[in-house]
Amino acid sequence: MLITDPPGLDLTPLRDRMSGRVSAPGDLDWDEARQAWNIAVDQRPAAVATPHSADDVIAIVGFARDRGLRVTAQGTGHNAAAYDTLADTILVKTQEMRAASRATT
Repeated sequence: MLITDPPGLDLTPLRDRMSGRVSAPGDLDWDEARQAWNIAVDQRPAAVATPHSADDVIAIVGFARDRGLRVTAQGTGHNAAAYDTLADTILVKTQEMRAASRATT
């Protein structure tokens, strides 16, 4: 059985803390957000977060930690086949981060 959305995962607190985007199963942009460079790889994480800043990354990691979720980063999606499973994982797509700066929190 394939579980694509952990039961009871409310992404509202994460969405409220981020300037970037968070996508989950059922969202209109879900298929685009979870797609890897290699379209033969069907990535199905609990959520996909696309941060814009270091503060966004801090919010993602804290949210995942508090809920017992894993976090993994993906820059381009070229390495997507290397992931065994993304169940209970927030996939962090870094393509919209243009610079790393010191977090303010």
